[in-house]
Amino acid sequence: MGKRGTINPLTGMTDGRLSQMLRSALRQIWSYTAKKQYLASVRYKKGGKFHVDCAECGKAMWIGAKKKPINKDGSVSKRKPQKLFDVDHVDGITPMSDPIKGLGAYWESMMLGELQVLCKPCHAEKTYSKGESPDGSRKEK
Repeated sequence: MGKRGTINPLTGMTDGRLSQMLRSALRQIWSYTAKKQYLASVRYKKGGKFHVDCAECGKAMWIGAKKKPINKDGSVSKRKPQKLFDVDHVDGITPMSDPIKGLGAYWESMMLGELQVLCKPCHAEKTYSKGESPDGSRKEK
């Protein structure tokens, strides 16, 4: 057994690595299919530009607007600008612990789950209240 787990002889990698690759590929597919269709269904034209509304606070945002992220110390980050909103799964996504047995449930919740638009602050509040830290890792409760 290696440092990160047992390598599956059929795939040539650990189950964790396979799960990571599958999640990444499905998220990319979701961005170009279900997410894109959802945004097209909820956007509306205002002043010649398409806008969406945050499901939590009701804030209207132009779809093309971007803003540089803010660092923890309050200064403006040097990273590239990000959209003002996120498309969120209302009920979350089913975790994929086993890449073979859990793939179907993960795919179904990712592609067919109910979606909503949330502004960045509302999405952060919802996500981090469920036990994730701002860097994406899980917090111990």
